[in-house]
Amino acid sequence: MNESFFERLTAAFLDQAIWYFLWTIPFFLIFWVVGKRYFANRRIQPVQRANTRQYLDEIRHSLVFVMMYAVADLWLLHGSSGAADTGGLFKIYTDISQHGGLPYAVFTCFVLFVIDDTWFYWMHRTIHHPQIYKHVHKVHHESVDTTPFTAYRFHPAEGVLEMGSAVLVIGYAALVPVHLGAIIAWQIGAIAFNVIGHMGYEIYPSWWTNHWLLKWKTPSTHHNMHHERFDGNYGLYFLWWDRIMNTEIRDYEATYRSLFRRGKAEIEDDDAFKPMRIAAIKPETAAAYSIYFDEFPDEFYAYKPGQHITLRIPVGDETLYRTFSLASTPTLERQLRLVIKRAGRITNLLPDQFRSGDELSARRPGGSFTLSPNPARSRRFLMVAGGSGITPVFSMIRALIHYEPNSHTRLVYANRNPNSVILAGELSELQRRFPARLTIIHQYSQIEGRLTVDKLTGLMADQHFDEHYVCGPAGLQTVATDAFTAVSVDPRTVHREAYNDSTNEPAGFPTQAVVAQAQVTITGRVHSVPVHQAETLLDAALRAGVSVPYSCRAGRCGTCRAICTAGQVTMNEAQTYLTSQAIEQGQILLCQSKARSEQVAVKVS
Repeated sequence: MNESFFERLTAAFLDQAIWYFLWTIPFFLIFWVVGKRYFANRRIQPVQRANTRQYLDEIRHSLVFVMMYAVADLWLLHGSSGAADTGGLFKIYTDISQHGGLPYAVFTCFVLFVIDDTWFYWMHRTIHHPQIYKHVHKVHHESVDTTPFTAYRFHPAEGVLEMGSAVLVIGYAALVPVHLGAIIAWQIGAIAFNVIGHMGYEIYPSWWTNHWLLKWKTPSTHHNMHHERFDGNYGLYFLWWDRIMNTEIRDYEATYRSLFRRGKAEIEDDDAFKPMRIAAIKPETAAAYSIYFDEFPDEFYAYKPGQHITLRIPVGDETLYRTFSLASTPTLERQLRLVIKRAGRITNLLPDQFRSGDELSARRPGGSFTLSPNPARSRRFLMVAGGSGITPVFSMIRALIHYEPNSHTRLVYANRNPNSVILAGELSELQRRFPARLTIIHQYSQIEGRLTVDKLTGLMADQHFDEHYVCGPAGLQTVATDAFTAVSVDPRTVHREAYNDSTNEPAGFPTQAVVAQAQVTITGRVHSVPVHQAETLLDAALRAGVSVPYSCRAGRCGTCRAICTAGQVTMNEAQTYLTSQAIEQGQILLCQSKARSEQVAVKVS
């Protein structure tokens, strides 16, 4: 180790860093800053989630990886003793006239990309194993909304694994003559394709996926869908491994083509409400009905099975907000479908006041009670639903049947009697058509008694389940929790969503003493609200006559999101809408928050 080594290492690092920033900065400025609105209709994820903090984290991790890449670069290219021209270890040559001239050099460059892509695919699939992912790959997937800087956002451990392709290239160059230009072209191309694949915008032409040859090269959409949906689309440069191993996301080509059917778009945030046209309203049972929507913004279709949607509903002089789960399944149908049980003022009003052709405004689908089917996996799912809690579960079951065909789902569905079963006919048909993929066990409280801990544990006794999903009212949630505890279910495999069949309206006002004073700012006006003991800030505001937007009252829709600007509050950990980063920034959900200090100030989003 002498001074010349560090000089060469520094030169290699600067060389790699320059090439990295020569690709990332121009693309970032063109698409994310200067041309953001001009290229909005080419944006793959219509809703922007990336922010300055993400950009800086990506650059920081990228520079670490650039240094690691520089070491391999130094080993492979900067050691003159390694060239075949001097009789060294590697068969790297510089005279283009040797070994078949330019065609051979181009062919070896292509081979380098094939080696790189093959290593990446299998390494990538491996680090998605749950026990490896959290230690190695999680850092990279923190960028859900990818930017050019995401390309090299790796944990150092993943950086080491990424260098495996460089090791294979080095081995190849030790066995087969490789022109120096082919190696340089591979390195530059690797950076370019990686940056373009993470750019967040699609620059390939609309006909790309239809061309007999070019379709095998991955466009930006292919890898972007992997970041958004997590499972599938593991390939880096080419499609063949995903297609051979059946790990390509099924609607990849349809999603790609849909980008070019958009009109001129604007980048919206998650809270933007957009119009949706009602196609039909159909009864399901005496107490439940479905609403179908056939016209809505394209970005609404990029939802996941099990997610929900928040409607903005005009009622006289009021504007009310309610959240409903989607029963439709992505890519299986073009319409969006809500299944709703009559249980209060709004749910009774919707089918009576609105008709086919009417419009309602809605916020794009969201929620974390979802799953990502992986066609390469074979898993066992237990799903427990009660009443209208079947709605998101139905969406997930259909997704698993069609997109993860080697997996099996056992559904335990609790209702009062057979006549109250929502989606009974469709569930029965799914079980008839796919008996190896779906088993349904009905529990009727008026015939067999309520579902109990003993009954549920008995239904779980014959096999191990990889994932557990529960959607229903509080009583069902308690039974499921106790049953899972009794049989030592791993809490990391349990996914819940509170689903209340009640009116979803405030259930009376408390009479306890005032314990805090809240200043609630909404639309520029400040309201002084007394808060009673054990009362949420939402209930306190509503009791005081403050028109605060709210919907689910269960901490899952985000309609009552606010920022705590003074004082302290305690928020129920059961909420599923806010990320840890949002909570650190002071965001709260009024329906889940209680005052912890005598003076509290909140600003409603």
